Amino acid sequence: MCHSPDDSPLSSTLVVVSGEFGRTPEVNAAAGHDHGPQVFSVVLGGSGIQGGRAYGSSDAVGGEPPDNQVSMEDLTATISDRLGIDPDKEHHTSTKRPV
Repeated sequence: MCHSPDDSPLSSTLVVVSGEFGRTPEVNAAAGHDHGPQVFSVVLGGSGIQGGRAYGSSDAVGGEPPDNQVSMEDLTATISDRLGIDPDKEHHTSTKRPV
């Protein structure tokens, strides 16, 4: 089936590929790398996300973001917005816990 860009299944579907953290550039005492929350990769697609773009960067060793840093709050707001959820509104769980 052929879809036009406006009625593509991805026009109403958000695809998010992410880990929960990156890895530090330094090797630790156990010859591994520790959790590195400052730099990690996320891929977003569909739901109006413009394709073919890279945003942000890391320093030469992958330890710090020198520019265009995206906070977890910014990422969550983008995902919420693409899902039609107002990121500025406080929502509550069934037990009245704010989220």
